[in-house]
Amino acid sequence: MSDIQFYKRKSEVIQASQVSKETAQKVAKYFNISEDEIQKIEVGDYVVRQTNGEFQIYTKEEFDNLFEPI
Repeated sequence: MSDIQFYKRKSEVIQASQVSKETAQKVAKYFNISEDEIQKIEVGDYVVRQTNGEFQIYTKEEFDNLFEPI
């Protein structure tokens, strides 16, 4: 038996918003993102609130590969 196994991401529902110039500050406020973190976000990125309450930033390509709309 091999030590390497296959796993898939558990099904979860997340909150996310794609950032635009017009929505950047609103998204940052909603997700309670610090000024330091805001600097890491680029237009077109997605900000995701994970099921544990923490947020993560994904590029559009990363987001599209991991999530689908419900």
